Amino acid sequence: MLTYAMPRLFTWERTHFTQRAYFPVPGTRLALVGVLLVLTDVRLVFAPARLLGLPGFGEGAVQRRWVDLRDIAAIEPVGRAGIRVRTRSGRTVSVRVVLPDGSTFIWSSEEPITPYRDETVRRITEACARAGEPGGPFGPVRRGPDA
Repeated sequence: MLTYAMPRLFTWERTHFTQRAYFPVPGTRLALVGVLLVLTDVRLVFAPARLLGLPGFGEGAVQRRWVDLRDIAAIEPVGRAGIRVRTRSGRTVSVRVVLPDGSTFIWSSEEPITPYRDETVRRITEACARAGEPGGPFGPVRRGPDA
């Protein structure tokens, strides 16, 4: 059974969207680490995949498991299934989306993947805009996870 190593959410944080994805081996279509993208009120979380509940070999490679939405400078579609997240602090994270269900691989021609990529880009872009609005989810009184 496939599960994900999800970091704890803040008590006030809500999940709005999830999308299966993976960090690609540079220059290939191969997966380095499978992840679940989790879009919340305040961050984009990269939850590494675990098979049978065991930590994956690549789980340690996911050094920072989320990006604050206020730090995202741009979300860009790349190729047929790629998404590039550029942060204001200079970090770039590239992932490729996977069909939401089933075991179809990214390079399969059976179903189009581009609509899933575009929907993911649209939702993250909208969440970033909301996070930067006055009175948005970042209020003056926020406490840590499970505080």
